Amino acid sequence: MGVNALSLSCAPSPIGKYESDYYGIIVLPTLLRPKSRGTIKLRSANWWDYPVIDNFYLTHPHDVSTVMEGLKYAYDLKVSIPSFHCQS
Repeated sequence: MGVNALSLSCAPSPIGKYESDYYGIIVLPTLLRPKSRGTIKLRSANWWDYPVIDNFYLTHPHDVSTVMEGLKYAYDLKVSIPSFHCQS
């Protein structure tokens, strides 16, 4: 994984039917400098027409491997902190 290639965003999140039930966190790996490139094209000469947007997310192998590393890191973080373990 390259320098500044991935960001792990963490945010508190309610878990359960009601907001006061339980709280947890969401860990979201995000690519900062993706190598996959999409396109935006004009659909027509009419400026009221929406453009054609092809995102092409995760089409570059480097992006896929970087996101997978981020997901593995997030999982390892969950496993390493005892309070993240759910009791059933």
